[in-house]
Amino acid sequence: LKVFFGGGVVFDNICDATYGEFDTYIILRLIMGDFNNDSFDDLAYFEGNEFCICWGSDTADLEFELWHTTPPTNILSTYYARFNNSSYLCYGAPQLEIFNFFRWDNMDGLVLDYIINEDYNPNASTQLSYFLGDVNGDGHGEILLSNRTSSPLVFKVFTTEYNGNSTDDNVITCPVQLFTYPNPFNQSLSLTYELKEPGMIGISVFNIKGQLVAKLDDGQRGAGQYSVNWNGKDNRGNKLPSGVYLIKLRLGERIITCKKVTLCY
Repeated sequence: LKVFFGGGVVFDNICDATYGEFDTYIILRLIMGDFNNDSFDDLAYFEGNEFCICWGSDTADLEFELWHTTPPTNILSTYYARFNNSSYLCYGAPQLEIFNFFRWDNMDGLVLDYIINEDYNPNASTQLSYFLGDVNGDGHGEILLSNRTSSPLVFKVFTTEYNGNSTDDNVITCPVQLFTYPNPFNQSLSLTYELKEPGMIGISVFNIKGQLVAKLDDGQRGAGQYSVNWNGKDNRGNKLPSGVYLIKLRLGERIITCKKVTLCY
């Protein structure tokens, strides 16, 4: 890792500091921001399930220390954000279907302030989030979060301060949510979905080739919560082989959500 310090009129293109204790095949995710509000930018990197940080100072030394350990799961969209004059370490854990916002406190360290736990990416591979800054000019920052699973692709913008009198803060939520348990499963998969508005529902199972193998639910439903089970068989009652399957929930003509489940005997 090489750092080139700016400053002055001419950038001299000379490396000012280096740090080299990484696996050759690891792609580091770097985060920069003034977490401790000392007017020096800090540099953090994420590797494995650990964040390490080098606190900024007026010297050119790169000395990293262990800063934060994440759950042992896939971590995506790591970035620095600033809300209400506080600095945040932000990252998503799509397999847990959460996005975390840790505020830095000079006395208590990282404090988990917020969790977004809507079902943004059950596929656990392409969750995207960005800090947008103050896009609507209300003095508060916003973030962008995408589920990358619906069709068409959905991006949602979240404000960091709620004001019931502001039309900017009226976030349109997904009209239906789908939950599956257990996953992986070997005999029976329980699917629960909650409709926020009436509509024509269709729940189908596809294999990884995109072929329809089973229809689980179909028909007009009112607002409310519903449950259906899948026994791992196709429409003819044949036992399907172990593997990955996609549960697609359709509301009207729209595919609202898609769940990846694993059948394992």
